[in-house]
Amino acid sequence: MKALPREHIARIWLAIASVSTILMLTAYTLVQQLGRLSADDLPLYLAQTAVAQLDNGAAPNDVVPTTASDVKSDTIPFVIVTDSSENILASSAKLNGAKPLPPIGTFQYTTVHGTDHFTWQPTTSARLATRILPYKTSTTSGFVVAGHSLKQVEDRQANFNLITLAAWAVSLIVVFLALWFPL
Repeated sequence: MKALPREHIARIWLAIASVSTILMLTAYTLVQQLGRLSADDLPLYLAQTAVAQLDNGAAPNDVVPTTASDVKSDTIPFVIVTDSSENILASSAKLNGAKPLPPIGTFQYTTVHGTDHFTWQPTTSARLATRILPYKTSTTSGFVVAGHSLKQVEDRQANFNLITLAAWAVSLIVVFLALWFPL
């Protein structure tokens, strides 16, 4: 078999490397978005459940989990119930011994849009998938904040990043070797 000129080999390798790069970046983006967006499911469920319970007459203390969650280090989900002035009525979240709240702008956004979901980072070591929903009963109104740590999602993403990078590098090396050293 006659060897291809080096110029053709370089062009073919560049074309295949470009396609491989695009495919790996697409796979990375899809998995990253799937992981992060899926992390919003539990906070939404917890917030909707708490709002429904409050609507049916439950007290704020009855709708928050009994196990406290240290948002800096735990992966335990949390629920916070506030009044309409963002004063905490009940909370299963704690941070450095205090009951944390997301920034005031998130409550303002929720008031205008009816809901908010965001990544809350109360400390450099804690990133939380968070959902806020308003509630209104015959006697009171306020907000339900629910969330959980993104640590497990981010750990999975880091593993996937390594796998993707390794697959990309191997694909480039295999194509290079197949083109430069044909059978």
